[in-house]
Amino acid sequence: MPIDHAWVHREMRKKGVPLQLLWVEYREASLSDPQQLRPYQYSQFCERHAKFREQVDASMRQEHRAGEKTFVDYSGMKPMLADRETGEVIEVELFVAVLGASNYTYAKATLTQQRDVFIASMARTFE
Repeated sequence: MPIDHAWVHREMRKKGVPLQLLWVEYREASLSDPQQLRPYQYSQFCERHAKFREQVDASMRQEHRAGEKTFVDYSGMKPMLADRETGEVIEVELFVAVLGASNYTYAKATLTQQRDVFIASMARTFE
């Protein structure tokens, strides 16, 4: 059964959508196909999609001089932390900073994204 690579590519841009899940959906769709074409197995599905991505993923390599730039943001995904003593689960923010030249990464879980918390996270980043 042919793979709709454009659909796979669009779905992969969504948060938390792994290629394996898309393969499962593709395989299940093949079961309802009136032509009864056999689906690719997972390894072939991945290889064919990787070849497709090589053709469509345009990227621009950027050079950054050491110490010139730091990229900072909150990840958008909210991990959960559990208190060891009480078992209470808390949703936290994930602060991430990356140095441009080396890709050296600093990450810190915080309770909020408020200004004072952000400033403290920035200070710890540069420490």
